[in-house]
Amino acid sequence: MNKIYEFYSNRNNGSFPNYNEKFKKFGVSPKNPIIFILDNELSSKDKPLKKLISQVELDKTKLASFKNDNFINITSNLYLTTHQLVKGLKECEIEDLFDKGTLNVKLNNKSFEKDSKKFNDKIHYGKTIFADYVSKNYKNIDFNEFRPLLDNLNKIITNYPPN
Repeated sequence: MNKIYEFYSNRNNGSFPNYNEKFKKFGVSPKNPIIFILDNELSSKDKPLKKLISQVELDKTKLASFKNDNFINITSNLYLTTHQLVKGLKECEIEDLFDKGTLNVKLNNKSFEKDSKKFNDKIHYGKTIFADYVSKNYKNIDFNEFRPLLDNLNKIITNYPPN
């Protein structure tokens, strides 16, 4: 994502062309938004969301808006969104939006573990297997906690391009 952003900015010391400026020069506007969807991990400096926010250098007003709304227009057709914090967590991953029943599903006598530091392949399955389970069983899974994220995606798409 950081590399993609560099194609939209002049902060790359000329390593990447600013395609946003080139298209503007020719009077061409992007037809669709590009949306980065990242886990809501804004407190940890080594996490992708925090790194991108730092690279973009949002001013205090835009950062406050992002923290409140969980999405922001970075520039042109480039948007950033994340999901809401849940379960009293100060940071969370998208898997935290699933209900306990889904997170506690045993597959081949293994339980789901999203934390790579705690992961033991003898007793756990990881995110790839979990995602596969979700895609095959979506009709029986509660996605209510995903509504705010989906609403934000809808707002971005339906309000693009901005007037």
